[in-house]
Formats: sequence, structure tokens, C-alpha cells
Amino acid sequence: HLVCYIETAEVRDLTIKNGIADFYVKKLRFREKNGFSVYNIKFNMSVGKQHMIYHNVTIRTPYSYIHSDSIVFRHNNYQEYKDFAENIYLDIALQESNISFIDLGYFASVFKDIPLNAVASGRAYSKLSSFKGKDVTFEIGEQTELITDFNLSGLPNYDELFMYVDFKKFTTNSEDFELVNSFIKRKEDISLPQSFNKLGKVHYKGNFAGFYDDFVTNGKFTSDLGNVSTDISLRPDTSRNIAFSGSLVTNNFNIGELFPGTEKIGKISMDANISGLTNS
Repeated sequence: HLVCYIETAEVRDLTIKNGIADFYVKKLRFREKNGFSVYNIKFNMSVGKQHMIYHNVTIRTPYSYIHSDSIVFRHNNYQEYKDFAENIYLDIALQESNISFIDLGYFASVFKDIPLNAVASGRAYSKLSSFKGKDVTFEIGEQTELITDFNLSGLPNYDELFMYVDFKKFTTNSEDFELVNSFIKRKEDISLPQSFNKLGKVHYKGNFAGFYDDFVTNGKFTSDLGNVSTDISLRPDTSRNIAFSGSLVTNNFNIGELFPGTEKIGKISMDANISGLTNS
């Protein structure tokens, strides 16, 4: 649990009417015992028997700047917080914010000590057990951008989590792909061949549906070397293998430019069914 040490707090304009308290937090500065610190939080707040609503929220830390139009918690009574995922309705409207993975690392160890920032915005809402996102945008690196809608069922139980993610827009390039090295713990970095730079800016539109260990993904990639469409089922197993099956369609894809030693192959158009097993 969090243990916070408040360094500065300034609250103004408190009013109480019909059982609802409204007030303005002009300044709130604190640090958490594990090192997470907040330079300042500002927000307007309304607290009633069936709601807690934060308006015009700004949060500044040493690494992040976060701005939200509103953060809403709705409930029938405060006893319902004992089963937060099933009972509490959330509605978060995030404006364009610069979020540091260093800050996120205090709450999720997978992000610990990653010196990267991402720009995020969008709306996330509903109860956690059936959480939804609309026009959620992430930007990271030089040219990587994701715009997505999502529907998650089963949180907070990860083993029962069913995901439907609509990739309305995803763009990246080979240089940004190497950002993955910041998120994985390996002795050697993953790197793409120099020839992958010829792909230019890669665009993807498609969707992902299923569980983390059994899912289907389909969509279309476009690049400077041609187009690839996929409809593939993936099923990782406990032996670190990934079973895959589905269809792969290419349209004038210049594979000879992508892989060294295959220059004579040139452009390929095909419609193939594929299946196999690969080590992860």
C-alpha cells in the first residue's frame, strides 16, 4: 500500500450543499516512501454519497505532466470499494499528457528504470471488470503512434482477461522498433537488419481478439516495399513455443529488398495458408 508524506497542501473554496462537498485543491505536493514524488497536483473536486469527481486535473512530477478534464468514480455507497473491479464505475478523460515510464515503474515493476516518455490521450470508462477505451492515443519514439479503441473483460484477473483491441491507426519504423529493448530483459539487444530501413514508415490497421495465451489477430500492413494482410491465430504454450495458423496475403511485396541474398526474388503476390511452431 502507498504511504505518502505531504509536504504542501492548499485547499480553497469549500462549500457543502445538499450533502455534496465541493472544493479546489490549488496545491498538493507529496512524496511516497518508495521514492515516487509529485511536485504539484491541482484539481476541482466534488464528493457526494454516490460520486467522487475530479475536474481540470493537472499533475506534475519530475518526469511527467498529466492533464485530465475529469476523473469520475461512481458508486451506490462507499462499501462497494471493497470490490472495486465489480462495483465502481470509472470515467477518465485524459488530455494530451507526457507520461514517464520511470513514474509508472513505481506502480508496475515491468516499467522500472525505463528512461522513456510516451504522449497519451483518450477516454477510458466503465467498471474495471468490463473496461473500455475510446480514441486512446499513444505516441513514443520518433514516428510510432497508436490510436485504438478497446474492450477488456475479466480484470483484475489476468488469467480470465479477454481483450478486443481495434488498431484504428498504428505507424512505426525500424528505428523505433528497437525501443523494445528498453522493455525486455535480455543479455543482448534485439536489432533488425539494416535492410529493414527500406520499409520506410510502416502503417497497420486491424484488430486483436482473445486471451493473452490464445488470440486471433488480423489486419493489413502497408510499407514502401508493399502490402501484407494477415489473419492469424497465435497460441503460446508453457514450453515457450508459439503455435500459429492462418492466412497470409501479400500484394507486390518486394521481399528481395528486405532480406539480404534474396534480391533475385523481387516482388511477390500470394495468398497462402500457414501453420507452424516457433520458439519465443
